Amino acid sequence: MNSTSLKREGFLRFLPNGLDTLFVKITQAGSLASGSVNKSMSQGLFKVYPNPVTSEFITLQRLNQLNNPEGINALLYNQNGHLLKSYPIPVYENSTNLNLPNILKGAYYLVFRNKNHKILQTVKLIK
Repeated sequence: MNSTSLKREGFLRFLPNGLDTLFVKITQAGSLASGSVNKSMSQGLFKVYPNPVTSEFITLQRLNQLNNPEGINALLYNQNGHLLKSYPIPVYENSTNLNLPNILKGAYYLVFRNKNHKILQTVKLIK
């Protein structure tokens, strides 16, 4: 059996604040590797724009009806998993603007959680 026919799979964990775990599936076939994020919802609850971020505001547009709309928060994390800001989300509005803190150029994660701290959606933001 040669090395190109071997296939290995594994998972990496990302812990935004220690309460939840996001899994990234890594597949390696020979010398090629690919990764995919384990998402619980294919379309998501919110569309977030503009992304890349071009100003101090981003807009959230609700895409789906929420089963339990009370207690939704959007949490902004930097690449190191440090919480920068928490936003309560007015879920009865179709769209809302979020004022971002003074963030530098780079990658950030906007994590939507319910009142039980379950991750509903994660969006990678680029500034």
